[in-house]
Amino acid sequence: MLAHRIAWSLPCLLVLVVVRRRGGELARGLGSSRTRWLLLASTLLITVNWLAFLWAVSHDRVLDSSLGYYINPLVSVFLGFALLRERLRVGQWVAVALAATAVAILTIRFGSPPWIAILLAFTFGCYGLIRKVVRAGPIVGVTVEIAFLTPVAALLLWRWHSDGSLQ
Repeated sequence: MLAHRIAWSLPCLLVLVVVRRRGGELARGLGSSRTRWLLLASTLLITVNWLAFLWAVSHDRVLDSSLGYYINPLVSVFLGFALLRERLRVGQWVAVALAATAVAILTIRFGSPPWIAILLAFTFGCYGLIRKVVRAGPIVGVTVEIAFLTPVAALLLWRWHSDGSLQ
């Protein structure tokens, strides 16, 4: 499923880059070594996130994945505070404390460490952090990420179709 999503996304995104006239931005992004490395890191993070989510859903771990996406804003706030020196107002601290309390209660009720939830929250939080600091707009960034993944997806699809394992 993920390989198809990736393979079919690239042509659509390239059309979008052309229609939205982002070709120059795409060329500048690909021309910068720092941008390429940051987008490669974000590609790896979002790929792990997608695979973990698909694994969780296909193994009846939907609550794990839901908890992960509930924890994610807390991770994002923490990363912004710790690494980007973002500051919160009093009301925001209250909201964070309430959300953290809810997560703690849900985690205790869960009965064991929610590894899938933690993986989803941290991969998506770190992905968001990288995308915030990389010098590439949303269309260009996701186009580069998908372009990095397309050869792997195409190879997997070719293999699965050639040996009949997708039937």
